[in-house]
Amino acid sequence: MHAREVLGQYKVSFKALGGNAGGTVLVTATGQTNTWCKTADWYPDTIYHHVLVRCFTPTGAPADGDFNVTFVDKGNVVGDKNPSPGLVSAYGWISTVPSAPTTWAYPLPTWTITTPMPGTRALTPSLLLTGGDFQVTAYDTTSDSCAIAYWTGVTATVQCYTAAGAPVNAPFDIAYVGEHD
Repeated sequence: MHAREVLGQYKVSFKALGGNAGGTVLVTATGQTNTWCKTADWYPDTIYHHVLVRCFTPTGAPADGDFNVTFVDKGNVVGDKNPSPGLVSAYGWISTVPSAPTTWAYPLPTWTITTPMPGTRALTPSLLLTGGDFQVTAYDTTSDSCAIAYWTGVTATVQCYTAAGAPVNAPFDIAYVGEHD
């Protein structure tokens, strides 16, 4: 279930997923408008896991919008909690500084993060990954946005911007499902 709290702000509640904090959330704007949406926060109570979503116009003003939310807890974005040999899945949170993310993964890779220039982060996992799918969602209450600038199937480069288009080292969530050698 979801509810609009104020202009451009929503609370989505997943029933029977309450309990421990964790997992990761990906938010994607949908529809034919130019609004975009992001994760503002997520947290559990005893029954629900709540996700706060914020949507914006291209200039960064709050706006109502349509969106999809994916929540994953100790699994991967395709729902397989026991991946077959060779499959790797991971999610993590990248902060505003170039440090190792808090992650969950199977098997557990570590991530090397470099910041070659402001607003750009290069992510390289310790496992040699091939193919697969890499997703990113900006995470905080600001109108900063993040996108995959480059995905080789092995490494990812993420770029983040303010609503005015200036590079910024904003926090974001990542999710990956693919194969490793």
